[in-house]
Amino acid sequence: MPEPKTILEYATQRRDNAKTALTDAQKRLADAQAALIAATADSKKASAELADLERRINDIRQKLSGIVTPADGEVLLDALELATVRLRSKQAAVANGKGKFSMAQANVAQAQSDVAAASAVRTQAQTAVDQATVANEAREALVQALDDAPLKDLPAEVGKALDPANPVEGAAFKKAKERIEGDIPEKLLQRAKDRRTQAVGTIAQEDKNVAAAEDALLKERETHGGPAGAAAKAWVAFLRAEAAARNFVNAAEDSFDAAKSTFAEVGNPARAPLTPEQKALIDDADLKDDRETAAGEEGTIDTGVAKTLSENKILLDEAILKAKADPTDTNLAAVDAAKVNVDEAQSNFDTAIGNWRKAEAELVAANLAVDQKSAALAEAIQKAVAAGNDPNTDPDVAFAKGELTTAENKLKDADEAYRISHHGILDLWEAAVPDATWRLFEKYEDALEVLNTLKGVNPSGLKADLKSKEEAYVTAQVAADKSTNILQQLAAEQAQRVARQEGAEQVADARRFSALRGDE
Repeated sequence: MPEPKTILEYATQRRDNAKTALTDAQKRLADAQAALIAATADSKKASAELADLERRINDIRQKLSGIVTPADGEVLLDALELATVRLRSKQAAVANGKGKFSMAQANVAQAQSDVAAASAVRTQAQTAVDQATVANEAREALVQALDDAPLKDLPAEVGKALDPANPVEGAAFKKAKERIEGDIPEKLLQRAKDRRTQAVGTIAQEDKNVAAAEDALLKERETHGGPAGAAAKAWVAFLRAEAAARNFVNAAEDSFDAAKSTFAEVGNPARAPLTPEQKALIDDADLKDDRETAAGEEGTIDTGVAKTLSENKILLDEAILKAKADPTDTNLAAVDAAKVNVDEAQSNFDTAIGNWRKAEAELVAANLAVDQKSAALAEAIQKAVAAGNDPNTDPDVAFAKGELTTAENKLKDADEAYRISHHGILDLWEAAVPDATWRLFEKYEDALEVLNTLKGVNPSGLKADLKSKEEAYVTAQVAADKSTNILQQLAAEQAQRVARQEGAEQVADARRFSALRGDE
């Protein structure tokens, strides 16, 4: 029988093997039951013959007790001697028969268990075939869709839609791009893109971390779990390939259409247009150099200490995973070293961010101080009135007013310091852009990200990967089944030998004595 290549072929072969196994088990049960019947009959016959011999010997002994002449005694003694030999031989046969009977009972019990198990496996196998048939039809539909238009041509069409030089397909993208670049200055636009890319990377890294942990678990099962572990790993690889193909087939066209609609929306000049005042504030030439310097300083933090911290956290996660999979002293020490690096990177990042946000933090503190001093003044006025004093002349009220004035002056200074700080300058530049414009930009970036992903998809590669991963899984699962079958056969053989041992132990005393006496 050829080795299966698909899950449906594997399920069908397993179903057919289960049918054969059930037939074989039923035959073994019938044979075992026939053997038990024969052993029962032999045991009864041997017991009856033994009882008959014992009666004959008793008769001879009674006759010997009443002999008159020596000649009569000699004949009876000869008969007793022969009967005794036959009796002992029959006793040996009865002992052996008990062992065969015990073995026959064990064989029947094992065969009944085998039939029940084989019947359950056959039912499960048929269910698996039914499920595999439906799943196979769905996979064939995926493969066909990947082979046919429009999906096979979709990446190329996406490329056209992302080409601003294409006067037709790329027109919507061109207008959207020009709109975004026209509304948001280049340096601010790039800073926003970089921050978004950083956020996307952080989210994507969590997905990678989950996949890495799953891969490490599967690798451990493959290394120490034998064929079953290898099959489990191959199954996950197949599921991933199937999911990738299914996601592309089910969502690619809709995602493409939605992205094109987004470009059309963003490129529509009537959608959330900037007022002349907003445009003038965003493009203020007097603030241009300071704004771009501020954007560059924040970018330096992101590409410097922030990037270093992110990279060290990734290395720590990798070290932890490696140490859990192989907890050697070297790997455990690597985790400790990675933690030290993360702590150092975190400290450097905190220092840089603290300096970058220093003016903002002081402004927040100054605002809080004004709130506190305002509350203190209100409380002092309330106490003065309650005491019957004139708040305008009350010393406590005067003190509270002075404290509030000092706090308000500090707030004014902090506000001015924040506004001329690089962080404040960048914040105010970003605030000059309306939320509606930022939302259009986010939609544009999201659509661009979707289309760039679709553009990089290879439909024929998805199809080939799906088929190869399915075949690899089936090959691994067949090997695992063979291993399982061997274990089951060895376990059955062990059980049979245990049954023989128990049967032998039941008649051990009788057989030893019979052997000692030479009955057989």
